[in-house]
Amino acid sequence: MLEDVNSILNSGDVPNLYEQVELDLIEKTFKKTITEKGLEITPLNLFSEYLISVKRSIHIVTAMSPMSSEFRT
Repeated sequence: MLEDVNSILNSGDVPNLYEQVELDLIEKTFKKTITEKGLEITPLNLFSEYLISVKRSIHIVTAMSPMSSEFRT
């Protein structure tokens, strides 16, 4: 879990999270944005634009309670 949280904080993404259907939706959604920026439509450019969008709007709240002995160990 901490590795996933670290990935989110560093890059805005969790590796291997998306299925092909979701990647196709990302491609469809960000194709226009990539074209407007004058960039070549590649999977890398599409996913990079998606991550920029995610980073702009992501909010993370982490709450932990140090009250239990399980947390201390």
